[in-house]
Amino acid sequence: MKAADAAFKALTAGLGFATLYLAGTFSINVYRGLSWHSEQSVSTPSPPPPPPPPPCRWRGL
Repeated sequence: MKAADAAFKALTAGLGFATLYLAGTFSINVYRGLSWHSEQSVSTPSPPPPPPPPPCRWRGL
């Protein structure tokens, strides 16, 4: 009977640790995902296009 109690306590302790670990990593991943998403949503203005080249002065060959 004592072995079964010890096994049950070890099992519940392991499950409790796994629950806390998964809850913590889930929270971190949600924070990272929201940070990534908000960073993707910010748009910076695109630079103006370059000026057109000057007209060619050659009149053909």
